[in-house]
Amino acid sequence: MIRRLLPLLCLVGCVETTAPNREGDDRPDAGDPRDAWGTATLPAAPCVPDDDGVLAGEELPVDPTAAVSASYLVNPAGSTRSVAIGAWTVGGAETGDERVRLAADPLSGAWFAGDFPGAHHQAVFDRAEGLVGVHALDDGLVLLGLASEARGETSLVYSPPVPLLPTPLRDGDTWTVEAGAEGIADGVEYPIDWGLASVLTLHHTWTFAVDGHDTLSLPAMDVPAHRVRVEVVAEARNAVGFPIESESRRVVLWVAECLGVVARARSRVDEPLEDFTTATELLRLALPEAP
Repeated sequence: MIRRLLPLLCLVGCVETTAPNREGDDRPDAGDPRDAWGTATLPAAPCVPDDDGVLAGEELPVDPTAAVSASYLVNPAGSTRSVAIGAWTVGGAETGDERVRLAADPLSGAWFAGDFPGAHHQAVFDRAEGLVGVHALDDGLVLLGLASEARGETSLVYSPPVPLLPTPLRDGDTWTVEAGAEGIADGVEYPIDWGLASVLTLHHTWTFAVDGHDTLSLPAMDVPAHRVRVEVVAEARNAVGFPIESESRRVVLWVAECLGVVARARSRVDEPLEDFTTATELLRLALPEAP
């Protein structure tokens, strides 16, 4: 069972400065409230990129309490887009593209919150299937498991958790994680105990490679980014570890300091080519529309 990578939302603030304060004291004999203009100091930026080619932990700030989202362009579900993985551009808006807003959210009130006691936040993982990824921050971004927005359908916990973006992250880094997935998947409890027949378990093997750092051209801006290639192989195995069912998916992420994942291309199922040319999803950061 393949599940998609989430677009990580990291928040960017303003550089520390001063700004007009129009909330001066207007009580009698308190003086002209405009005298206070320019004296209010804005909060320091939570993250300022230094473009040193290393994605540090402090350059992946995620605040689920901030209630801030980012605007992305994405092709409609069921459609495809041409993509050049080796190029450093993901193209502008195309006919039919949808604009979505994605954010990191707290787990409070979520029906699956009790399954993930160490979670930091949740974020949209698969819009079409109504899935979210549940994450922790531990030397980078870690995927603890997957859950459905609909109560009781899916809540899978990974063992071990999967480091999606470990920090510090550099060009040339590679890592692989084989994770067992236990819990509910599409209403079915795993592992499945078939008695003397067998026990069926779910396993997801994630392989990562950071293979470039350059300026990526986005609909919103040009930004220095790392390219991260991901392959996920999902298997259902019997008691002796033999895969009864298997499928794979390739995903390419472009990750920028202080912004997180600014673009994502996902391949067809069982795509043999690393540099695939047809994406079933092409997600990229865009400028927000004016209200």
